[in-house]
Amino acid sequence: MYCDRDWVGRFANVAVKPKYLLENSDLKYPNYNFEDFFPSLVANMSSYKGQLVAIPYDIPIFIMFYRQDIFEELGLSVPTTMTEYLATAQIINEAKKPQVYGTAGQWKVGHNSLLCNMTAWLWSHGGSFYHGDGTPAINDERAIAGMEYLLAQRQYAPPEALTWDWYGEAEAFRQGRVAMLISWGEWFPWFEASPTSQVSGRVATVRCPQEIALRSYRECAFGEVPGISHCGGSSLLLSRYSKQQEAAWVFLQWLTSPDTTTRVAILSNTNGVRRSTYSDPRLRVGFGAQPNVVKYFDVTLDAIENRMGVEPHLPNWIELGFNRFPVELGKLMTNQQSIKTTLDNMAQAAAQVSQTL
Repeated sequence: MYCDRDWVGRFANVAVKPKYLLENSDLKYPNYNFEDFFPSLVANMSSYKGQLVAIPYDIPIFIMFYRQDIFEELGLSVPTTMTEYLATAQIINEAKKPQVYGTAGQWKVGHNSLLCNMTAWLWSHGGSFYHGDGTPAINDERAIAGMEYLLAQRQYAPPEALTWDWYGEAEAFRQGRVAMLISWGEWFPWFEASPTSQVSGRVATVRCPQEIALRSYRECAFGEVPGISHCGGSSLLLSRYSKQQEAAWVFLQWLTSPDTTTRVAILSNTNGVRRSTYSDPRLRVGFGAQPNVVKYFDVTLDAIENRMGVEPHLPNWIELGFNRFPVELGKLMTNQQSIKTTLDNMAQAAAQVSQTL
């Protein structure tokens, strides 16, 4: 079963626990080395309530993209703080709009992409969805600051951004309409290597700006880990209802083995879930030998190890993340309600879901 991290809590009781399979020497795939997986992914993407329920498989994660040619033309430095990011977007807008905008967002009203974007600003301002005791934190003063930052970006983005999910946002950047973007790192090969890309050879990647404040995961509940680099990764689960569990487990190990995951990274020019992928010499040849591609892998590695943000693990998180929260945020983005009303409504929904546990 291919399972987005948002669904791990929902399917934890359906999965065969990998711990017991990993201990079965008769079924062990050669040189599998489970310790090679990033501990942050094992703990925050493939586990539920501290118990391993899946094997990490892919890891889209937020990094920052920018147009080198535009930054050089305008004499801009790459922003390293949240304040500098907004200021840089404003300068680009004043010089290039409407041909090129300073930034963009995956702000489609009612879509999960809007929530994903929002988390970067929530977490980077010291906010979180829940306090450590399980009560909602989504409407505190830190969350309000994050939403003010989110709204401030609208004036520097194409108006159509309110209709874009992650694909629409990436397509706008690929067409050359956006100069700076914080989004999923897996878009980089599409920007850089696609024959139809309008920005090929002019895209650079860098770590996201430093958070203004960052709440410790120890101050949060349900496995939430604040960090500006939102993690959207997925895992592979083995269903306990499978009639071919042993064969499926061997296949799953092959699919997530060091050699296979590295080959996938080479073929797709995207990041992997194992440490060994990033040091494998095969990754640094061909397309991967270009300096901007090497930098892309280094930036992604840093995001996974040091900047990763993870939403709460709740069995009913789907109700919040794919329904109630994006709807409330959509009303905020389209000026139908205030920040306070939006966050109060989200806090009420968060409390209702957590109380059902």
